[in-house]
Amino acid sequence: MDRVGQLVTRVPPVTRYWLLSIIASATLTSLGWCSSKQLLFTPQRTFWSQPWRLITAFCHFEGLSFSLLVRVYYMMGSASDLESKFTTPLSMFPPRRMARLSESKHATLRAMVEAYKIPDYLYYMASIAASIIVVVTIGYYKLGINVSELSTVLDSVIWYIWCRQNPQSPVVIFGLFSIPGAYVPWCLTVMHAITQIDFAHQVYASLSLEASAVRSAVYMPFLWNEFVNYTVGHFWWFSRDFLLANVYFDKNEERRKIAWSETRQTQREYAGRGPLTTSDLLRLFMLPPWYWSILNRVEAMPESDENDENEQNQNDQNDQNDQTDEISQFEQNDQIEHNENDRHVLNGNENQVQVQVQE
Repeated sequence: MDRVGQLVTRVPPVTRYWLLSIIASATLTSLGWCSSKQLLFTPQRTFWSQPWRLITAFCHFEGLSFSLLVRVYYMMGSASDLESKFTTPLSMFPPRRMARLSESKHATLRAMVEAYKIPDYLYYMASIAASIIVVVTIGYYKLGINVSELSTVLDSVIWYIWCRQNPQSPVVIFGLFSIPGAYVPWCLTVMHAITQIDFAHQVYASLSLEASAVRSAVYMPFLWNEFVNYTVGHFWWFSRDFLLANVYFDKNEERRKIAWSETRQTQREYAGRGPLTTSDLLRLFMLPPWYWSILNRVEAMPESDENDENEQNQNDQNDQNDQTDEISQFEQNDQIEHNENDRHVLNGNENQVQVQVQE
């Protein structure tokens, strides 16, 4: 039991409580205290009379079984690693707001980001879950396809994001073979397709090119489920980890400081915010809402802190050194002129002595 307790405590908090809720829901359904139909997602019932399904649909797979324990074990690896490495980078903050902050305020903001890691990741997971609900609901009302096990979709989305962030990391599949992380989502899709007997039958029937067979194969819940997995997963990875982190953000600190100083100067000259861009909209959507209040508090902080004092002292010391160098240079030039005058006087005295000797 001690080893189990240590294993549980090593899991980051958000992932830990998510996995415990999955095991709890499986235990309740296995004991017959509730049924899976009461926990899964159905848009008509969820949005009208049973809103708890918005949460329970992400915490329920099936009853207690060996396959569930295997799934939880793999989820523990991917979700725990994703949460432990998760942070809100500077690329998520608006450059116009960051340009107004001094070095000391940047350090204060980084410290607050480190302190808010857990709620940031919880907001990240909640945003992914909300996007899954939106896509699944559209599919239900537009195509008539209902994806009820949202926990499976969330697990697949987390796997997709983790694999895109760790494309070279080896992943062992069922203890038999190891493949790079970049190919894991495709491998899991193929394995799910093989286990779906109806899917294989529909694909075989669609080879006849009959309209009804092709339509039934395209509108299968399995294909829609995989479509949701890849669409939501790629959107969050591409928007947050590629566009905002690489395309719209310069990782070189020196160039970034120069760009922020130019932005600050432009704001002072024109005093305008300018039009909203794609990066502004993405940051507005993905940045946790409490950071807007934090940015206001950090901007309102006084500038007379220790770092600014050290910087001012350094500037004063540099000015003093420059003045000392100027004084030393002036004294040196004065000494040179004085020596030249003495030399001329000595030369004049020597000439007078020579004239008197000749006389």
